[in-house]
Amino acid sequence: MGSQIPDEIDFNFHVRPILSDKCFACHGPDENARESSLRLDEEAYAFAPLDSQEQSFAIVPRDVRRSGLVDRIESNDPDFVMPPPDSKLALKAHEIEILKKWIAQGAAWKTHWAFNQPQPAGSGTDLHTSASTIDAIVSRRLAGEGLKMSPQASKEKLIRRLSFDLRGLPPSLEEIEDYVNNPDESAYERLVDTFLGQSSFGERMAMDWLDLARYADSHGYQDDIERSMWPWREWVIRAFNRNMPYDQFVTWQLAGDLLPNPSYEQKLATGFNRNHKITQEVGVIDEEYRVTYVLDRTNTFSTAFLGMTVECAQCHDHKFDPISQEEYYQLFGFFNQVPEKGRVDYGVEVAQPALPLPQSKIDSLRSYVAGLVDDQRQQIEAYAKKKWITKIESAAGSGKSEVNGFIPKGLLSWHALDHQVDHNTYPNTVGQHPAVGVNGPVLVPGKYGSGIECMGLNYAHTQSPKSFDLNQPFSISLWIKSLDGGIRGTAFSAFHPRNNTTFKIQVRSVKVLDISFSDERSKQKLILRTKETIPADQWVHVVVTHDGSLRGRGVNIYVNRQPKAVYIISDDLKRRLPKPQLLFLGTKYAIKDPRDSLSGHGENADPLRAGQLDELMIFSRALTKKDILALGAYDPIQSIRAKIDKSTTDHRRLFYNDLLHEDVLFREYTNRLREYKIKEGRTEEIIIKPTMIMQDMDTMRNTYILDRGQYDAPTREVAIGTPKAIKDFPSEYPQNRLGLAQWLFANDHPLTARVAVNRYWQMIFGRGLVATPGDFGSQGALPSHPDLLDHLAVAFMASGWDLKSLIKQMVMSVTYRQTTKITKVLKQKDPENILLGRGPQKRLSAEMVRDHALAISGLISDQIGGPSVKPYQPDGLWLEVASGNQSLRKYIQDHGMDLYRRSLYTFWKRTIPPPSMMIFDAPSREQCTIRRRSTSTPMQALVMLNDPQFTEAAKLLAQRMMLEGGKMVESRISFAFKLATSRTPTDKELQILVNLFEAEELSYASDQEATADLLSIGEYPLSKDMQRATTAAYVIVAHTILNMTETIMTS
Repeated sequence: MGSQIPDEIDFNFHVRPILSDKCFACHGPDENARESSLRLDEEAYAFAPLDSQEQSFAIVPRDVRRSGLVDRIESNDPDFVMPPPDSKLALKAHEIEILKKWIAQGAAWKTHWAFNQPQPAGSGTDLHTSASTIDAIVSRRLAGEGLKMSPQASKEKLIRRLSFDLRGLPPSLEEIEDYVNNPDESAYERLVDTFLGQSSFGERMAMDWLDLARYADSHGYQDDIERSMWPWREWVIRAFNRNMPYDQFVTWQLAGDLLPNPSYEQKLATGFNRNHKITQEVGVIDEEYRVTYVLDRTNTFSTAFLGMTVECAQCHDHKFDPISQEEYYQLFGFFNQVPEKGRVDYGVEVAQPALPLPQSKIDSLRSYVAGLVDDQRQQIEAYAKKKWITKIESAAGSGKSEVNGFIPKGLLSWHALDHQVDHNTYPNTVGQHPAVGVNGPVLVPGKYGSGIECMGLNYAHTQSPKSFDLNQPFSISLWIKSLDGGIRGTAFSAFHPRNNTTFKIQVRSVKVLDISFSDERSKQKLILRTKETIPADQWVHVVVTHDGSLRGRGVNIYVNRQPKAVYIISDDLKRRLPKPQLLFLGTKYAIKDPRDSLSGHGENADPLRAGQLDELMIFSRALTKKDILALGAYDPIQSIRAKIDKSTTDHRRLFYNDLLHEDVLFREYTNRLREYKIKEGRTEEIIIKPTMIMQDMDTMRNTYILDRGQYDAPTREVAIGTPKAIKDFPSEYPQNRLGLAQWLFANDHPLTARVAVNRYWQMIFGRGLVATPGDFGSQGALPSHPDLLDHLAVAFMASGWDLKSLIKQMVMSVTYRQTTKITKVLKQKDPENILLGRGPQKRLSAEMVRDHALAISGLISDQIGGPSVKPYQPDGLWLEVASGNQSLRKYIQDHGMDLYRRSLYTFWKRTIPPPSMMIFDAPSREQCTIRRRSTSTPMQALVMLNDPQFTEAAKLLAQRMMLEGGKMVESRISFAFKLATSRTPTDKELQILVNLFEAEELSYASDQEATADLLSIGEYPLSKDMQRATTAAYVIVAHTILNMTETIMTS
């Protein structure tokens, strides 16, 4: 507010802001902080006598001289003046004059503007002479400031602005041409309707809603375990596209489970209130964190739908707004009825209550990822068959190679884990039973030849040798590799399904080995644990020997040929164990998915993660130390090469060994299969991991005021209720979240429609009519156009809460369609465009910056919904903040079209969100966010220049320039420029880019290595017949265009 004194003083717009800023801290709603008995936040107290004789008053209407408040604020006495000097809240001269003039004019008091029911716009002639009420109100306000609206933006700029605002994507060249060349006056409205009707509208709307709902794909806190909330996100997109009425949209999310006979979608919608952080950390106090979750839900509700900072009343009465601590906990009571725990147990990863996926969605997900795996396997097999003939001829050995070590006597079974053409089997070179892949492991370069990698719900099993007896002497030899130190789970197990007994070799989360024999019938166990951890990122030879005694002293563990000291955890086996019937690699004998026929005892599953295995051998005796030294030195590949006469199996082992270790392309193919298998495992975990939803307890939990907000300091019990200053909670409403939703959407509610309208105005115009969308209270900004805010709120309710109609009304206005050009007068009088004298100019959001590059390059995927994906990201970021052994310890990038999904679907890990989007001001999603900051930093330019996603987009844009942009350099550059900015370049701009192309083409023509490096970035292949140096030069031009400021602006 400027220093000019208005002719007519309005309490809400001129006086209350002064009192709130300078007086309420000591003379406001908070009883505990109040100095003396004076209150200036309520009319009755402000005008009440200050003494028992009723001789003195703080405010006497129309009598400035008798008003004690004036004496105080004008005093020069530091012991008398208000606010006191040490508060640092001294009133400015014009503020003192406003208060005096208000008193002189009668000190008219008004309820806080936001707590009054919104009123429709006036019916005066001036509101109906312009194209819309929006424009009439804006024009009237501008005229009052001696200003007028700006001319309309060009058609190119207008379609670009509209496309990003309604779809989050740039317009295509065809859309631009069709609109620009269409003289029909209704063309713009038809364009609006088209964009509102496209599925990308729902995705664009969901971007802001995910911020508000604090959506993430992980729990947060230290261990930050994965969660499965993407079905809720998918529902949000569908709801926006179906134009679900806003009152229904919010009601389902607040209380869909409480509706009569709630559907799957109604229950799913309540995931909104379970998007908060959840801890799995050992040692936390369960009730402390449960209360934290309820506080989060309460605060999110208030910020998102009331636009109020009620969290200030968590510890004490609100210092500025009429919300008591008691009212805060009455509101808290609505969200305090969930039968939840504060800490989710490890291995469970889902905080109940939760909703499983429907079978149709499960089948769809499985089919999609199975197709990726099968296609990649076929590519591997085709390549291997093509190489087979020539490799056979080169695999002959001379018989002169020296062979180190040997295989000791007593070998019962040897599983080399090498590849066969039948991809679901692994050769057993000694025994009779090949290992069968069940959700099979992935082929990787092994210690010798190939090995297998297990990453959760995948493993291999085989029949146990008939002579393998746990009650007799035996030895197990296995090579194990821990990837990035993250290995955990069961590497090997021998199992009898009927008697439920097992022997296993397990890597604990702290990287020590457990060797166990167990008899589930008697609950008797023998468990030994090594005192030392196993090393990371190298192959480790593990040998376990047993003398047949079933006693701790009869078991020895060797790591890299050295005996290891152990703790005996349990040693109480007293009965013989049945012979194993099945051997498992990668898990003990079950997997998590209870639908799997082999699961039997799924609750006991302990899948191996981040581990690779090779060369499993089983011996019928306890090997000696000399045996183990020889076995550790034995190289089976070297042994095969030394043979003069090789069997077909020998040739096959050598063949796949050479492919894996020497053939770069084959290794690339197998790495891709590995990534798809990881995705397959993740998909199975997603399938069995339900989505968290809301549900109330059978018996209502009592709610108490918490002293200073402390979970363990309950004081007085309170009933469910809402802040009375906003609106009473009618007794006929149900005392639960459904009743709260009914209260929120009552026709006379003063805030709901205003807050929603303001948020969508902010989305379209870049700034809300109330600049503080999360604070409509006394400390919040005043509305720039209060009558416009009220008009839109009333119209929104009258339309049946039709969101598309609301947004259409905004974008159809002349106010929206103005040019963004700022004149000297506007720059001087309204630099922030608060008065709306020019069109909205906004930088693209973090998601739109990336999606724009993907769209104009032709890379973007149009797939709607589904689980989150992991596009390119710098290596090692997740490991830097990883703790323990959670499944999200290491970032595993996706491939194929998942690299090019819209940014809305990028996996969101709370402790380290997508780095490029954070640099472009995306929030961490740890709390409700309804307004992102907008910054301009050097880091953003570095992302655009160096992120593989943008370089790859530039590469494919260059290809489009060459294939679709004509034959001339100028036409190709103009083609890309218009794709990126929605307009044709000027002659000067074009010449600069042509000069750049010519210089770069000369440079790359003389540097083949640099050309190869540039064109190798990204996984999407270029057409093979592209001239490489020329393509590289166009990549640089495309990259330059992508990095222009205009490219990342809406207009």
